[in-house]
Amino acid sequence: MIHRIVHFAILAVIVHLIASCHSIPEKNHLAGERSPYLQMHARNPVDWYPWSPQAFEKAQKENKLLLISCGYSACHWCHVMEEGAFSDTAVARYLNRHYISIKVDREERPDIDALYMQSCLIAGGGSCGWPLNTFALPDGRPVYSGTYYPAKNFLDVLRYFVKEYDNNPGKMTSYAEELEQGLHSSLRLPVSAIEKVKPDPIDFTNDILSRMDWVNGGFVGAPKFPMPVILQYLLAEGHLRNNPQAIQSVMLTLDRMSRSGIYDQVGGGFARYAVDEQWHIPHFEKMLYDNALIIQLYAQAFKYNQNPEYARIIRESLDFVFGQMKGDGYFYSSIDADSQGEEGAYYHWKWSDLQAALPEPSTLKLATSYYGAIPTGNWELGKNVLQAPLSLKPLEQKFGLDSLAILTTMTEVRTKLKAIRSSREAPSVDVKAITAWNALMITAISECAQALDDPGYTQTAVTTGDFIWQNLYSEKQGLYRIYIQGVHQGAAQLEDYAYLIRAFISLYELTFQKLWLDRADRLVREVLEHFADSNNPLFYGTGNMQDQLIVRAMPWSDEILPAPNAIMAQNLFILGSMLDRPDYLDRAGRMAKAVYPQMAKTSDPFANTSWMALDWYLSGEPHEVAIVGGQADQVRVQLQKHFLPYDHFMGSDREENLALLKEKYRPDQTWIYVCEQGLCKRPVQDVLAALNLLHGN
Repeated sequence: MIHRIVHFAILAVIVHLIASCHSIPEKNHLAGERSPYLQMHARNPVDWYPWSPQAFEKAQKENKLLLISCGYSACHWCHVMEEGAFSDTAVARYLNRHYISIKVDREERPDIDALYMQSCLIAGGGSCGWPLNTFALPDGRPVYSGTYYPAKNFLDVLRYFVKEYDNNPGKMTSYAEELEQGLHSSLRLPVSAIEKVKPDPIDFTNDILSRMDWVNGGFVGAPKFPMPVILQYLLAEGHLRNNPQAIQSVMLTLDRMSRSGIYDQVGGGFARYAVDEQWHIPHFEKMLYDNALIIQLYAQAFKYNQNPEYARIIRESLDFVFGQMKGDGYFYSSIDADSQGEEGAYYHWKWSDLQAALPEPSTLKLATSYYGAIPTGNWELGKNVLQAPLSLKPLEQKFGLDSLAILTTMTEVRTKLKAIRSSREAPSVDVKAITAWNALMITAISECAQALDDPGYTQTAVTTGDFIWQNLYSEKQGLYRIYIQGVHQGAAQLEDYAYLIRAFISLYELTFQKLWLDRADRLVREVLEHFADSNNPLFYGTGNMQDQLIVRAMPWSDEILPAPNAIMAQNLFILGSMLDRPDYLDRAGRMAKAVYPQMAKTSDPFANTSWMALDWYLSGEPHEVAIVGGQADQVRVQLQKHFLPYDHFMGSDREENLALLKEKYRPDQTWIYVCEQGLCKRPVQDVLAALNLLHGN
């Protein structure tokens, strides 16, 4: 008996020693992180580190490969891999023994994500998306990147790279060096001594239009993204150059999107993209930046044609944002695609759900016909994704009702469905505030306040701008990127500065309060101090206060978000005009010239629309509108209801020292000055007369 006890005791000790060599920690090094995405992985058996010097020091000391995994909390496949491979004990033990594993919230550190995404695109061997999993040398230089892996496949890939690193370290290092050179070439804009002619704007627009889907709106192919930055450009081009095809492309897209599954027909707001060409089935996550840019586009379109349907979409979408994505003075970053462990569970409807919600047979029949719902489901496994009809006429004929009766009934139906849906388990919300995305929303709300003359929207935009300034800006440390759990963190990147400067310009134009120009100019000076390159007029994507990566990128091209350098160049031009700063104007022009050679090389016009918008400013055609007098704000409201792309407004109800306003104030009179490049035409007092001047009449 004693021998058996001793035997089991020795066996227990051996098992404990074996397990302790590669033990699974109850919590890993992410336990102290605030990011919801990182917290999601804090109890994985993988011994994750945040991006930190500690992780790199350990990798280099132990000569281990790095696994650098980037994702975000609203990402469906990030959840799937977290619950799969990253929760698998066999995968975790192998990673913990052979790798140093780093988890990155791409929304906190877009520079890290952009670096490794670009390495994935250059290498061309893997599928590039999120989660983005990069295998790197101990110093962080990438070797290979892929996206989602099931546990077994992932373990095979992990073993492959360890074997290669053990047997052919020189080969892997050589490949990493080649990849690093490719990153320098693609992420750093070279200075060209060759003068390049800018792209012809008409040819450029025609190139974009050749890629349009003239049946469904948007651009040909699937998955289908809204691409609001490009559509904003087309709307302005169509208006300013009298191009009806450009206008049609935008209106077709807006009409199709608002009636499709990508738009939440019950709760408002837009999903990130659709998986099909018809916009029917969305990828269900909702991002703050998507909704900001799309809502702004609808506001611009409403200014153009006063379509009441666009006003409805604006109000429903802002109601959604204010109701589900708003904190105390700021906006959350995203809403998850998943709930109840299922993609889109919060949003789709089975036939039995609709029958229970709408027990009256005639209402059920009308509602399901309106939404395109069927007993077998219009999606998968009997699920329906609701969409609205392109026209009410077939429903009028089918049910013998006029459009008003149909819409009245559907308003009641929508209220019932919304109430029932609110009782479901809601998808999780990433509650961190991101400066850049909040700035985009401020700009969008400001545009909506102008378009719909809504003082409530004005107040929300101003309150959010004040919150960002008070809580995410420090005179000593500059701008921060993240606000979460009452704490600011992380140095702001160029996109944060560029978008916030634009937001503050928008707030000035909305209120004529000079403090917004002062704040915008202060941020410009910080960009010039911390982001500038002595050999290139463009700016780095990160400031000199940020820990630097193997390549310090200069983000010059549009993606889903507008290019930070292009927005910064536009900001310099606008503020140069408003503040009488020739040096700002000069820098904006030099930035454009620096990009022209790169624009000539790329065959993708989608990368260049923000630079082509800058070209309008540099052409000298946009106007500065100065409104001076006791009724300045009332006149501003009347003018800003109109679509006047690239024109900018200044004003005051008193004497003001700004160059365009100086010595223009007259007691008991309000004058409107329409100016180009600082030279003003004879002032007028009538809004219609001012509009005629702005339209070249």
